[in-house]
Amino acid sequence: MQIGTYEASLRDRARELKRKFYPGNHVTKRVALPAPVVKPEWMTTHCRFDAHVLSFERMLVFRKKVFSFSTSIEVQVNPIVTVEPKLSMQQIARAVLSNYPGITFDDILSHRRTRDFVKVRHEIVRAIVKERPDLSFPAIGRFMKRDHTSILSAAGRLEKKPNTWRNAISC
Repeated sequence: MQIGTYEASLRDRARELKRKFYPGNHVTKRVALPAPVVKPEWMTTHCRFDAHVLSFERMLVFRKKVFSFSTSIEVQVNPIVTVEPKLSMQQIARAVLSNYPGITFDDILSHRRTRDFVKVRHEIVRAIVKERPDLSFPAIGRFMKRDHTSILSAAGRLEKKPNTWRNAISC
């Protein structure tokens, strides 16, 4: 009876597994070879990976030399410094709303999209953006209960309109 290639491969696999899991009479000798010594590239080639550290150290030495001597310098300080307090978003919104009687702040925060509310809402956003450039669009959006893209759109729409809310703040 002749064995086919499939049966032969099964027989070879069985012998392999038998040798692997039941290493009875045959012994394989394993010899550990020493690992080749490979130096990193930065040790074998000229590399300036720490050039920034060296330049920083040179800068520190230079500063130490330059600023090590003491001199007397007269500095004239103006004791009267006027700093305008930043208006809160609530104050700016109230100032804008004073120009529009009959519309409350709750109306502005509502989801109504009538023309009157949208106009005032955009005016408030524009006033906040102009008065407080330190605030981000997401921060203004959280205050107005809107997405930052709505705030961006409102700020861009009223770019060419005059500041009517500034007169209400100064009163």
